[in-house]
Amino acid sequence: MEDFENLRDLPQKLEQLIKEKQKELLDFKHEDFVWGFKNKYLTFIITAKDKYRILYGWRKFVFYFFASMYLVVPVIAIIALTIISGNWWFLTGIAVNFVGVAISAFRKSIIIFIYTAIAVISWIRNGFYWDDYITYFFFCIWCGYFCYGMADGLEEAYAKEIVLENKKVYEILVQGGLIMVDWKEQNTR
Repeated sequence: MEDFENLRDLPQKLEQLIKEKQKELLDFKHEDFVWGFKNKYLTFIITAKDKYRILYGWRKFVFYFFASMYLVVPVIAIIALTIISGNWWFLTGIAVNFVGVAISAFRKSIIIFIYTAIAVISWIRNGFYWDDYITYFFFCIWCGYFCYGMADGLEEAYAKEIVLENKKVYEILVQGGLIMVDWKEQNTR
């Protein structure tokens, strides 16, 4: 019974611990933060949902390029391919592309690898043909999966670079509680 009472207090204890760590971070200077990260004394995660809002310059351009690769380009390319081939079933590739985006967004990679296995088995049994639906949907789903993964990874990496470079962005994120820091005991390398 005592164990259950301890579990009920767990959310309050975690919230209190997070607030204490946030106060420590408020007193932490940007220069010390950068030094600690570069010397592997700490790692950090930006918990803001819209990390693209802190991107600027060429980083923002590269992020928007990959974002358009999974949002706009597949729609245009699939419509063009449908018109050229005259096969209106190819329009379903738009939905399959966005299924690949959703799989990447929800981190369910096993679905992609299962579909890849099915496609490879089909190619071994029937041969590889560009106008085969399994091949077509394979490339549509992988396009959505890969392009979303690239955009998401670049958004995270570029946001971290900007936090390390720009003191003002660092201070805004710290004051908003949008950075989580993992302190390491000691650098053993």
